[in-house]
Amino acid sequence: MRLKKKLCIRKVNVCWERVSKASAKANFPVCHKHSSLVESFTACGLCKRRLTIGGISTLGLSGGKHELHRLNELLSRDGIPSQLASELVYVCKLCKSFCGIKLRVAAQPDYFKNHRQDKTFFKDYRKRYDEGHNAL
Repeated sequence: MRLKKKLCIRKVNVCWERVSKASAKANFPVCHKHSSLVESFTACGLCKRRLTIGGISTLGLSGGKHELHRLNELLSRDGIPSQLASELVYVCKLCKSFCGIKLRVAAQPDYFKNHRQDKTFFKDYRKRYDEGHNAL
């Protein structure tokens, strides 16, 4: 909540005292113009699942826009529609791990030979991602 508050405070006028006292399921009306801004903090940039307080993170790419562009290419090659437009896109921890493994595999084609746990996670999460998006 603190991270979301710091990022939204300058762009969305909300009574933050009321928000901090409210339960996690409380709704606060926001105009259509600002709802997309708030949505970017509450939904994962890749899988579109709702982000939990402990599960929010950035991709943490050290290569900047070049590495982000490469990641978008790799994901689109696999048929994953990615809308990762900047390094500050918020993703869930599972998607962050998935993207990290995807970049490592691209850099080292034999990466999965020595990292069997990553291979298992990658296959399972890819299946889970596909099942979630086929249901939509």
